[in-house]
Amino acid sequence: MSYDETTHPPASHISPRKEGFNFLPPPPDFTLFRYEAAVDWLEVEIETETPTQPWTVADKLGIPHSKLVDDGPGHAGTIFKAKFQDPLSWAFVQKSIENSGLKLSKTPRLTQLEISFDAYPKDATRRQTNELLAHFLWFGAELRGENIRAFVEGRPEGTNDISSYNGWLRALETKTIYIGSQKRVHSRPQDPLSWRLYYKHTDAGLEIPPEQHRARIEMTLCGSALPAGTLDELAVFDLQKLTKYLKFRKLKPEIPAVLESTLAKFPLGSFQVRKRRQGGGERRFHLATAADPVLNGKAYDALRNLNRRMKRQVKGKS
Repeated sequence: MSYDETTHPPASHISPRKEGFNFLPPPPDFTLFRYEAAVDWLEVEIETETPTQPWTVADKLGIPHSKLVDDGPGHAGTIFKAKFQDPLSWAFVQKSIENSGLKLSKTPRLTQLEISFDAYPKDATRRQTNELLAHFLWFGAELRGENIRAFVEGRPEGTNDISSYNGWLRALETKTIYIGSQKRVHSRPQDPLSWRLYYKHTDAGLEIPPEQHRARIEMTLCGSALPAGTLDELAVFDLQKLTKYLKFRKLKPEIPAVLESTLAKFPLGSFQVRKRRQGGGERRFHLATAADPVLNGKAYDALRNLNRRMKRQVKGKS
């Protein structure tokens, strides 16, 4: 399964629409970008046979630190959360655990997984890259949640009162968009699926080379959204199946005039399910939108290529 540029006309061929604060601009030119997917990190829960300290577990696994879940005397315990950043393959994580020398009482359990979808500019400007991010937000079919807000990284203040496409576009110039809760906050549990959208130009607080700057969607999966329960199950899972979380919509060629001025007021891809006025049933997507085969194809191909990379060396595991 693959897609090409012939299934979707470039932006310059889209039927012209009204422009202005209350109207959406033409869609981005997707050919100005190169698309990739990556596993940012995965977290596993491991249980040792005897009480161990977290820094010992981290040292043996070759990771910066581990989190002790059942803190006991001497800051030692048997249950730990271990996060592997930018793993080269599933086999790499499996071998790190198998060769650690840790005596485990049960099979490690997958607890969280974060996967990113990146658009690297080829000939696009920063403005065009931000417009692509805004397009992701506006037309992402699964980018939904009650808790959507914009933050400047590293600062406590944020806002959730942005009420238009242009407002979110301006926010993306300096802020990260969060959708859903990525951790438990008081009595509110972590959402099974949460998102971050931002312009990535730093890593660990340091500026990265210009050719690595990109528009990024990060999706964090836990609980019921996880595709597997163990590393062995993850190793045989096809990551392109996660395309169900990276589905995008586009505007239909002809839209009733009465809807034109409403399209920039709220995200269209994650349009909430509403009852149909006639004939019963429910409408899953906004009536002014249709599936976007080109952008959906970019996501599928990126996840398929990631799947190939992550399955390297699995059969040669020792």
